[in-house]
Amino acid sequence: MKYVALPFLTMLTGAVSPSPELVASIETDKPGQATVCLWKDKAGFPNCQKGKPFRQMTVTVSKGRTVVRFQNVPEGRYALSVALDANANGKIDTNLLGIPREPIGVSGKKPRFGKPAFADAVFSHPGLPSTIRLSE
Repeated sequence: MKYVALPFLTMLTGAVSPSPELVASIETDKPGQATVCLWKDKAGFPNCQKGKPFRQMTVTVSKGRTVVRFQNVPEGRYALSVALDANANGKIDTNLLGIPREPIGVSGKKPRFGKPAFADAVFSHPGLPSTIRLSE
């Protein structure tokens, strides 16, 4: 199973914004369509198609870095999930056991086996502009 790692959260410098944004910076060596979901609770996490994320964006990614901006994200505890549809067939391909064949990832601690847990992916968003970097 391939994961996109979310190694750290860094604060952007500057004035406090009246509409804080959370920026996901995706670094990959594979182009494709990435679905990035921002979650407030564990219902359906990390599957954006089966769950109900707080916010969701689908973006085209290329090799290198792609930035996804979630606007007006209030202070709170969140988790991020990302799935990269590298072959652009509109879904995340899996093997016979349901294990993804395309890169997926969550914020926080990467699980060794099994489905990522919401509790392990949660981070605090301070209500200020902030960035999370995602890389393979």
